[in-house]
Amino acid sequence: MPTLLQAASLVIPLLSYVSYQYTNKGPYLSTACFLINYGCPTDFPIHGFAEEPYKEAYDIFIDNFKRGLEVGAGLSVYVDGHPVINIQAGWQDLEKKIEYTNNTLQMVFSSTKALDAILIAQLVDQGLLSYDEKISTYWPEFAQGNKENVTVSDLMRHTAGVGALDQPLSLINVTDPVVFANILASQSHNFDGEPKHAYHAITQGWYQNEIVRRVTGGKTLDDLAHTFKDTYGSEWYMKPDVTEGLDINRISPFYEQSTLRQFLP
Repeated sequence: MPTLLQAASLVIPLLSYVSYQYTNKGPYLSTACFLINYGCPTDFPIHGFAEEPYKEAYDIFIDNFKRGLEVGAGLSVYVDGHPVINIQAGWQDLEKKIEYTNNTLQMVFSSTKALDAILIAQLVDQGLLSYDEKISTYWPEFAQGNKENVTVSDLMRHTAGVGALDQPLSLINVTDPVVFANILASQSHNFDGEPKHAYHAITQGWYQNEIVRRVTGGKTLDDLAHTFKDTYGSEWYMKPDVTEGLDINRISPFYEQSTLRQFLP
């Protein structure tokens, strides 16, 4: 019968090996690949290009698939307005039946903040806004509650102090533009006027929209976004499931990970 010490001398190295593999390999590998590096992905669809000076970024991207960190993904990089990387690799589904291509639609979160930032930048470029100007210059009612010194730049950087609202919202008051604007304007600064950083997860877009309405004669961020979409031929959908004529099979689904993996770096 093996002694406890002998058993430990076998179990501890095994656990160390499994822990190392678990930490350094992704969740989308076969058991054989995970345990003994057998049958690991080496042949998967790759579309697109990467210019030679950016080959290292390309290699890092592809390595994510070999390590099981990705199932399917795309990467586009522009330098000075010129595309230097535009690649898609892997599969749209875990069953590996549909290739991930330039035609795949990817679900994303908080990416409308990037679009909103572009739209605000366009208004700055047009001279309708200034990042350094106080929001109350465009929207006098906003100055309530120690917000008189908050600038457009503060809002863009999540230091505007309006990341949380005190008043509970209902469908009735958020669908009435006048009522909703008054709620936003009357909100007191979350930090008594100090420009502390706090993520404005939802509220940033609400406040941006009110500013846009006041400097464009009533247009909303949504109006500007659709103009941007038409002008540049970009493709995105806020509600793809109800968009007429859109093939929802183009949408890459969610992939689940274990709770433990979500805490790993």
